[in-house]
Amino acid sequence: ISGKHSMAIFHPISEMKDKHKWHLEHEEISGVIAVVLKWSRINKIITSTRIEGKINDLDNHVILIDNKGLVMAGPDPKMFFKTNLVDLGMQSAAKAVKKEEGYIVENNQYGKESLISYTSFGKDSIFSHLGWSALVVRDPKFVFASVEDINEIMLFAFAIIVVALIAVSVIFSGRLSR
Repeated sequence: ISGKHSMAIFHPISEMKDKHKWHLEHEEISGVIAVVLKWSRINKIITSTRIEGKINDLDNHVILIDNKGLVMAGPDPKMFFKTNLVDLGMQSAAKAVKKEEGYIVENNQYGKESLISYTSFGKDSIFSHLGWSALVVRDPKFVFASVEDINEIMLFAFAIIVVALIAVSVIFSGRLSR
């Protein structure tokens, strides 16, 4: 009616027939609860997720994809239900769709190198049957900043040690040649 995306969620309300066996065949469904959410609200939840205290931006953000890799929520509403990250060649999206978990450094949906963590909603989630996955896109310069700092410190320490060794060898070689 409004022309905007929404989502209906239905979940059975059930009682266990056998308290010792937790499985659908041992449950008696006594009703169904239904909720309809505006997709803009779901996107607001996804995009308001802070990554290390930072607000989502094009370098650091969360993306929600469906079971085929189609963008459902993220920083760019123009991509919703139109852009497929698997079709764009993003390995992280392809692995997430296959229910794999992990991280990879690759170009994000904007072609910028990023560290992307990927996971699908686990079997314990009420959304597990939907096949949705989340990608957390991070700027690798920010993620690896402390490693870069350590590298610089080690290089500086190495330079000092080399200079000290040269000075000591010059002093000792002068004494030995006399």
